[in-house]
Amino acid sequence: MSEETQERAIGRIEGKLDMILADQEKARLDRKHQYEKSEAIERRLDVTDQKLTAVSSRMDDAAPVISDIRRWKERFIGMQMLVVFVAGSTGAAITALWKWLWIK
Repeated sequence: MSEETQERAIGRIEGKLDMILADQEKARLDRKHQYEKSEAIERRLDVTDQKLTAVSSRMDDAAPVISDIRRWKERFIGMQMLVVFVAGSTGAAITALWKWLWIK
């Protein structure tokens, strides 16, 4: 082989090595980017867990109040039903009395 051919071969090898090194550097940067994204996601997950814990403890504190409100709501509905029944019964009794008086 002539010296010029050897230099071309060496140049090609150097070019290929440069491409390999550039690919490795790009892969390293990509991994670094992925690790950064992963760490950011982990931080957000930690914050979300903290918020969820806070909301859960608040809900645990509010559970008795919510159950009291539900009980009072059920009682109110029952009271409304009773008032409607009594009013209907009273109206029916008055109507029956009026009819009985009208007939006599």
